[in-house]
Amino acid sequence: MSKNGDSDGISTKVMVLGVMLLIAYLCWAIAASASIGPSSEAPGYGRGLWLMAKAFLSFLTTSLRFDKAPAVLENALRSERWILVLFAVLEIAAVLFGVWVKTLDTKLNAPKDKTRRQ
Repeated sequence: MSKNGDSDGISTKVMVLGVMLLIAYLCWAIAASASIGPSSEAPGYGRGLWLMAKAFLSFLTTSLRFDKAPAVLENALRSERWILVLFAVLEIAAVLFGVWVKTLDTKLNAPKDKTRRQ
């Protein structure tokens, strides 16, 4: 916060929390997509972009299916452990990034010594 009460933007805690929630959502979406299994469609000539768009939409819709949470978690624990490792590494990286930003913020906004020259 500046001296006149204006906000300088979002706080570091809110930024890190938002990044951590985004990481959690993306890892959940990956785990949900992995529990469904691979698509059986083979890409043909000129169908690559269509299949990528279809896969992305499927990725988004399956990630919102929290009713299948036990099956998704069971699949992630049994056969997709790399998703859990990715989740842990990215969450730790987000926290460390937040600590780094906070220390940088305190260094840049440290009160300056007002010594007079005589």
